[in-house]
Amino acid sequence: VGGSGEERGRGGGGGGGGGGDGAAVALQPAPMPALTRAATAKSSTRLKLEAAFAAADDDHSGEVDVKELRGLLKRLGVERSEKECDELVKRVDTDKSGQLSIDEVEQLFETAKLKATFDELDTDHSGTIAADELSDALKKLGYNVPDKQCKELLEKVDQNSDGQVSFDEFVAFFEFVPLASLGSIASHLMGQVALDVGSDLAPPIPAGKDIPVWECLVVGGLAGCVSRTATAPLERIKIQAQTRGLAGSIFGELRRIVKTEGPRALFAGNGANLIRVFP
Repeated sequence: VGGSGEERGRGGGGGGGGGGDGAAVALQPAPMPALTRAATAKSSTRLKLEAAFAAADDDHSGEVDVKELRGLLKRLGVERSEKECDELVKRVDTDKSGQLSIDEVEQLFETAKLKATFDELDTDHSGTIAADELSDALKKLGYNVPDKQCKELLEKVDQNSDGQVSFDEFVAFFEFVPLASLGSIASHLMGQVALDVGSDLAPPIPAGKDIPVWECLVVGGLAGCVSRTATAPLERIKIQAQTRGLAGSIFGELRRIVKTEGPRALFAGNGANLIRVFP
């Protein structure tokens, strides 16, 4: 009987221990099912969308036109031209009213489209996007981005700084890109970076498929030539002031040069300046 009592005591102790373990397990939060996480994310996206929609709906009609849609997207951090917004309206405007309701606007943002784009970028099917995969995709689309800046682009999307972009990070960054595709994702991403042209005297050239770098350089060179030509008379006055001094005012000296040497004298040596400035 004593033995049985000890066994019963040990059993009770074990039961007590088991109860303690059970209590410890009960304190641990149960993991959220994937379906619930998706529903929560969708609810959060809808709330953000409704807030932006209400702010953009200037006439409080319950619908947004092309101009208002552009403002809505801007509030969500996405830049689109009026022409691009007009195309978006035409693609999801089911009742052909020329305006979009909140439900029609929501059709512009679908996780399924983001998933398809993510899989297109994830060429090695690892479940993440690396810098080389992003670089290859951009090159196929006609964007020439140096490796260093391609890594900088990736870092903008990579929230945990592990050098890879997961699908959750991808969705968080691109969730409000309308009708997500590889092209629209790339266009939005390229708007986040500028090409370094190696000079602090000029603003960086925006990288993009629609504005080739050589065109930016030519336009910049021409702008420099126009600027130099417009200020050439003042350059002539500056040199004269440094060498001989000015007897009167700047405008008086300009009139004197034109009267004694002719108008072309104000632009003497400007050709050499233009040759120097353009490169």
